[in-house]
Amino acid sequence: MRAVARDLRLPPLSTVEELCDAVSAHLDRPIRIAPRRMRVGEPSGFVERLPAEDVVHVEQETSGLHRAHIVCHELAHLLCGHLSAPAPPGRTPNSSNCPPSTRTWSGWCSAARTTTTPPKRRPRSSAPS
Repeated sequence: MRAVARDLRLPPLSTVEELCDAVSAHLDRPIRIAPRRMRVGEPSGFVERLPAEDVVHVEQETSGLHRAHIVCHELAHLLCGHLSAPAPPGRTPNSSNCPPSTRTWSGWCSAARTTTTPPKRRPRSSAPS
């Protein structure tokens, strides 16, 4: 992954938008970041592979730092080749060939599922008085 990151030739203090542009150029494919309010049970970010572009959907109701983390995570899925190829133009993607864990609510194949499940709380031990 470090070699891939070096190949992007980013300046040391790049923005998420600059990273997105660099990944887009590296993959020779447009990438658009689409902030939106996710529904309960949806991941906090995922990639939708459309015929003409990749769309990184990201939770808009979170901090800027968390949003940047989500986008970077989803871009890494694209760089590492974790996602299936987009459907050809004019065809609807068929998610039936995807494993159940990679089907998104919209029926698109996407292995990029970043969940924000809160950690389980441990029961408090009662301290002696």
